[in-house]
Amino acid sequence: MLFLLLPIFMAALPVFTAFFLRKKLGVPLNIFLLCLLTGAASVVPAAIAQYFIPPISSLDIKSILFNVFCRVALTEESSRFLSLLSFLLFLTSSRKLEKERNVSRFAAMGLVAGLGFALAESAAYSANNIQIVLLRGFTTAPMHAACGARMGAAVFFMRESPGMSVWRFLSAVIIHGTYNILTVSPGIMRFFSILLVFSALFSAIKESMNTD
Repeated sequence: MLFLLLPIFMAALPVFTAFFLRKKLGVPLNIFLLCLLTGAASVVPAAIAQYFIPPISSLDIKSILFNVFCRVALTEESSRFLSLLSFLLFLTSSRKLEKERNVSRFAAMGLVAGLGFALAESAAYSANNIQIVLLRGFTTAPMHAACGARMGAAVFFMRESPGMSVWRFLSAVIIHGTYNILTVSPGIMRFFSILLVFSALFSAIKESMNTD
């Protein structure tokens, strides 16, 4: 039981951190919890999409890139994007919450949703392959948070700058896919996954807290 709870606890640590920083992120408690639920719920359509897209078993580079970037990263980020799009557009449709319509707020709420996704994913993986979860536990949640922030910004820029919206979407997919490749690479390459994730996360936090 302890080994099942450990990866979930590890994934929850960033959630607790974000909870205490929610005022700096400009995310009220009720919105914070709804963002977590939105992120957690987006695991389901991603899993369904991956079920209907079977992995290519070949070990050539094209197959590996397809499995990592298209089957995993693209489906998960697309699911996150659509979930955030529905939630954030509904949220800001209220005149009372129209002030939330700025890129920092959208990025912050996307960041929290990313943590919700990571928490739900860790709970699902812990029942299947505990070794993988323990290996990725310290970096998976920050990666999803960094990508979630970019998806929140992508939703915001849909109206103001479609080109910027597409770039934020693609940057999340690239970060996600690259991270997945690095974590299963031998030797020092795994270390670069940590550099990638936390540099992307710090950039996302900076944008999320920029209220100018």
